[in-house]
Amino acid sequence: MKWLPKTFGSRVLLIGLLVLAGYGQTKTWKLANSRYPNDGSLGVGMDFYQFRWVPFWARKQGLTNFYSPESRKEMGEYSRRRQWDVVLTDSERQAAWSNFLMYKGGMGAVGTPFFYTVFGYTRTPRYERDLAGYRLLLLFISELTILLLCRGLSFSLTRTVAVFALFCYWFKPYSGLLEVSNVNHLQLGFVGACALSCRYLGKWGGPVLAGAVIGFALMFKPNPIFAAALFYLVYLARRDFARFFVASFSGLLAVIAAFVMSSQFFWGPSIWQSWLNRTSKALQSSNDWNLSMVARFREWTGINIELYCLVGLLLLAAALTLWSKGAIRSARASPANEFRQTLLVMGVGLMIPLVAFRVVWEHYFTLAIPLILYLFRPTTSPTGARTRYILTGVAVALLMDIPELLSFPRDGSRDMVMYGLGSLILLALGLVELTKSEPAEQLPEEQLFSELSTPV
Repeated sequence: MKWLPKTFGSRVLLIGLLVLAGYGQTKTWKLANSRYPNDGSLGVGMDFYQFRWVPFWARKQGLTNFYSPESRKEMGEYSRRRQWDVVLTDSERQAAWSNFLMYKGGMGAVGTPFFYTVFGYTRTPRYERDLAGYRLLLLFISELTILLLCRGLSFSLTRTVAVFALFCYWFKPYSGLLEVSNVNHLQLGFVGACALSCRYLGKWGGPVLAGAVIGFALMFKPNPIFAAALFYLVYLARRDFARFFVASFSGLLAVIAAFVMSSQFFWGPSIWQSWLNRTSKALQSSNDWNLSMVARFREWTGINIELYCLVGLLLLAAALTLWSKGAIRSARASPANEFRQTLLVMGVGLMIPLVAFRVVWEHYFTLAIPLILYLFRPTTSPTGARTRYILTGVAVALLMDIPELLSFPRDGSRDMVMYGLGSLILLALGLVELTKSEPAEQLPEEQLFSELSTPV
């Protein structure tokens, strides 16, 4: 069987990785189905509770501006009173209490109107079933995306199993995301859909679907905006203006559709202005759970460098994308190269906010996975590959937060340094990849793991 490793040592390695991956995935599956992950700690399902509660309360009360301080206070107070309702399950009561503590008696409510529209349409009266179904959806989308990205990068069976052993229960951003039940697994799916459509849907089908996915993704939660900007810049770098127009047009149609749908759900387009007002004042958090380096720098020095970092890194990534001798401009046009280019630039775009935004929670680092997979890709040329693998492995170890994984006491400054350093390493490696000339073609399937033992 060609897909099996040929040497005895490689087959033993595969068996060991299968056992490790099986155990990790079992733990992840248990986490996704558990009513009380992490020994019933506060925070279980707290984000999903808020996503589900805000549109329900807004519709019930006829609120045309649920982003106002008064409305959020009202939502929080009623949610707090419901904690002692005998109808509530323990996990729902716990999630309500977590929100009360997190938002100091109010309710977060920072998602876009389209974001809450999606959760409003999918809500049912049964909280436990909704939470379990949502967690399983997150798990299914993220693992399918990782599998398809591995396949698109021509990972061997051994390397793919190693990836599934890594990105499961042991990877703190990934498992922590299942615990609080946020949406970054869905955003991982958005990125995968864009990259894979460029490989498998042909010259015009790819840009149409990718543009539509980006439009809906940005209206759902706009934090992949840098990835979207670099995605469109790839077409300009290749001077492929026709496909740039097609992708832009489909993206615009998706934005309009999301705007109309959410405006109808919340009684008018003014809700978007309310969201903009709320967003401009909301993202000021600097507590111990925030892993943002720029927020901590501002706390220490009083100097806000966020805008300079975000703009500077975006301009640097854009310049390297447009550089005539870089990986984007020099690569031959082929579905495989388009897939790799899209994954690279979107991976870099996702890392920029993780390095330079003012609010970065642990589960946000799930969005580092596309770039990590790209950096772990096999190539025909071993020169420099081992250094790339080692540095990527160091970055992944930092993002895993091994001290906390080993049950060491949580330390905000330590975690900020670890996650910040890991994200900086990944971003630097991604920017270096943009400077390289045409990427080497992928190895045949049966040779993919052998270059690890090839002398540099």
